[in-house]
Amino acid sequence: MNENDIAVVKTTLKALQAAGDTGIKKADVLDILDRAHGTPLAADEQETFFNLIVERGWVTSYIEPIWHNRRYRLTPRGLTALEGM
Repeated sequence: MNENDIAVVKTTLKALQAAGDTGIKKADVLDILDRAHGTPLAADEQETFFNLIVERGWVTSYIEPIWHNRRYRLTPRGLTALEGM
């Protein structure tokens, strides 16, 4: 990852940290990625960033009990990664 990519990931992880245990829906995470990048990302670029944070175990998901939306939240491993950035 280059410096810009690190900044995008760091901003996204900070937003997930701010959301706490409630988490954020995937569409909102992708929107945060776009805003952090500064220019709109192509769908495959969004998925690349999203998959990076999921596959590294920095975020986890759950299904909310009332509306059944999948939401993503920061893991302890993600917090460690954020602190190291």
